[in-house]
Amino acid sequence: MLNAEDYIYKLYSYFEIEANNKLLAKKINTTPQTISNWKQRDAISAIKKKCRELGIYNDIFDDINIQNNSIQNTQYINTNDSLHKLDDDIDTIYRSILPFLKNESNKNSFKQYLKEWFVKEMTNI
Repeated sequence: MLNAEDYIYKLYSYFEIEANNKLLAKKINTTPQTISNWKQRDAISAIKKKCRELGIYNDIFDDINIQNNSIQNTQYINTNDSLHKLDDDIDTIYRSILPFLKNESNKNSFKQYLKEWFVKEMTNI
């Protein structure tokens, strides 16, 4: 099961910024202390609320739900470390293709496709 820190890493990835509370706080219009509090309290519901406010809830939580459902059926990926590795691998592929994608819609669609494809492939092993 993912915790608040995992979702915060999803936000770093989504906004394509380094793991820095100050940078993320600016992007999502909150304070670095709020982000630290989310981590300390494992406040997933607060992160969900902020994502809904920003209109990015599906980007942050839906793909993780797809991963979680698929991961439950596979022995290959079974730890949070593996999920971070999976996310890093997907981001590496995504960033290499990024210059060829012409608009934001294509970029978001491609990233979502990559995640869904990879999880599907992992469950077929």
